[in-house]
Amino acid sequence: MYRFTPPTTTYRAGTDSLWGRVKNNRGLAVVLYADGRVVTVQDAPSTTDASVTTVWPGGRTYDLTDAQAALLTEAGYSANLVVVP
Repeated sequence: MYRFTPPTTTYRAGTDSLWGRVKNNRGLAVVLYADGRVVTVQDAPSTTDASVTTVWPGGRTYDLTDAQAALLTEAGYSANLVVVP
């Protein structure tokens, strides 16, 4: 079994001299499409979209099957996967 944490991005809270110093992290969603594409997006698409197979919204950790982990490793997300003994 594997655990997967989607990637994050850092952004500044504002542009002025005070809020421009504040940095926030935002989780990015990882989407698996029916055609096999794996894409990172800021906002998770609707799961009612027929072309979307699986969505992993950011900010959480997910337990994955070996097959899902292999797909994400092939797509370049191996740094975000941890093997659970």
